[in-house]
Amino acid sequence: MAVVAGVLAYGATRPLTFSLMAGLFLVSALSAVWQPLPNRRLRNLALLTVALAAALIGWSLLQTLPLGLGDALGLEDAAARIVPPGPGAISVDPGRTLYAIPAAVLPLLVFVTTFILFRREESAFFLVQFLAGLGVVLAVIGIPQFLFDPGHILLIPKVAYPESLTGSFINRNTAAAFFGCAALLCAAVAATPRQANERWRPPPPPGEPVRMPLRLSAQAYAGIWLVGAGACLTALLLTQSRAGIAVFLSGVFVFSAIRLWTYLRRKEVPVAKRLAAMLGLSVLLAIAGIVVAGRALLRFQLAGLDSARWCAYRSTVRAIGDHVWFGTGLGTFPVVFPAYRAADCAPAARWETAHSTYLEGYMALGLPFLFALVLVFVVVTHILITGIRSRRRMRNVPIAGAAVSTLVALHSLIDFPLQVPGFAAYFSAALGACTAVALGRASSGAERRQETARPPVRPPSAGAKGKRGNRPRFPTRELARSPASAAPLRPDPEGQ
Repeated sequence: MAVVAGVLAYGATRPLTFSLMAGLFLVSALSAVWQPLPNRRLRNLALLTVALAAALIGWSLLQTLPLGLGDALGLEDAAARIVPPGPGAISVDPGRTLYAIPAAVLPLLVFVTTFILFRREESAFFLVQFLAGLGVVLAVIGIPQFLFDPGHILLIPKVAYPESLTGSFINRNTAAAFFGCAALLCAAVAATPRQANERWRPPPPPGEPVRMPLRLSAQAYAGIWLVGAGACLTALLLTQSRAGIAVFLSGVFVFSAIRLWTYLRRKEVPVAKRLAAMLGLSVLLAIAGIVVAGRALLRFQLAGLDSARWCAYRSTVRAIGDHVWFGTGLGTFPVVFPAYRAADCAPAARWETAHSTYLEGYMALGLPFLFALVLVFVVVTHILITGIRSRRRMRNVPIAGAAVSTLVALHSLIDFPLQVPGFAAYFSAALGACTAVALGRASSGAERRQETARPPVRPPSAGAKGKRGNRPRFPTRELARSPASAAPLRPDPEGQ
């Protein structure tokens, strides 16, 4: 519900909508505190995520304290032309730093809450289906609205990008990242066998007839989700985002390459078939790149590179050079950037972000941001590799997590999708669901035996023999035995 609120509220970039979404996630997080986790790996990951969020909050608060570090390190000199000298704090604007803390912590909160509440692989897969379906619904709504009423975003007038589809977001690049993630999730759901999600359903009580609901065949089920992926891909193309299309192709490459690798590593696959599959994948990706990126290449030829954005990158790097160790303070980019902006960096534009999450994060938090970034990349990579290697029927879910993470990581190099709270919540929920599937199984032999252990059956008491009501109840599941493996019954030596 909170993810839907953040996405439908135009990315939750306004204070009111962000407060509503953050409040819903806070309620979910409080309900997740008392939920037990099934194995040690998820418990350790939860502790690590909470520790990282606490470190982010603690470092941001330390930046606002008047400890005299700003004067001692000379941090006030460069920004003094724009901001009056502060009381010696690291942050050049402590008020902005305090205001930016909730938005920075929100993705970590959503991630840990998701894999706690959806710790069972069945519920996690349902969440993946829900997030993919949300993208399909917005694509189905957004495409006709863009064709017949391009001046509106859902219910409000569109203030930017009238020539592009933006879905429920203000920025077309964020919309492209959203529809790209949704298309990859749809592909993962279509490629996952239905039995992987239906095997957990309990059987009907004894004596009651089995009521079979309307069920689609496996081909129809996969076809519906592939049509949904096509709708998301169409919406992605209508955004006309060069970066969005390029990073989507990278996500498709990762998804296809990992699926092909998991198939070719089987011993029964001959070498000729492996080489043919690799060659076929390369040809299909080349054709897809030519067809899908045609409009993007045309825009590159007509408009060239975005010189203003590259100028902003150079200015941000100069700001980082003056604040390498401790940064300028979380959320202070709009205040600090004018002091470093070159004269040819779109002087009529107002720069609220650096259009690169990594550059802005380093400028704001300093060297601790680099350590945290490396830690996050290592942990996420380890989680997804573990899921891809250990899962079988649900393997497509961690593969989709790897593809979506690649898409968002590359897009954050040249834009700011993770700085839009609604999209950050959507991506964190998807990654949390993929994590629950990847690490949901027990990590040790003792934990696996504890999960699969059945409660002992009590024998009937001596005085209760012969009473039908007190006989022990045994599982009613019938064990299938093949004729070849069935052994003849031996007579009881005691004759009983």
